[in-house]
Amino acid sequence: KTVRLEATAEGNLVQILIAHSGPGFLYPDRAFDPFVPAQATGETSGLGLSLCASILRDHNGRASAVNLEPRGAAILLELQGA
Repeated sequence: KTVRLEATAEGNLVQILIAHSGPGFLYPDRAFDPFVPAQATGETSGLGLSLCASILRDHNGRASAVNLEPRGAAILLELQGA
């Protein structure tokens, strides 16, 4: 697997992208729900992504997940500055 980490800042918005070249999410729109199957293998994502999304929401941020083509997945974390 290849892992890529990028961070950008524009105005008061910081975006952090974490991507990998492995298998994508089975349900990208539910990647931050606790214990949702992460991949077709039946493995679950546990609580880590869910806790991350909750912390971001509590601080006016947000998290999203996407599958990359032809293979891979990415998490985008967005934080608003003060």
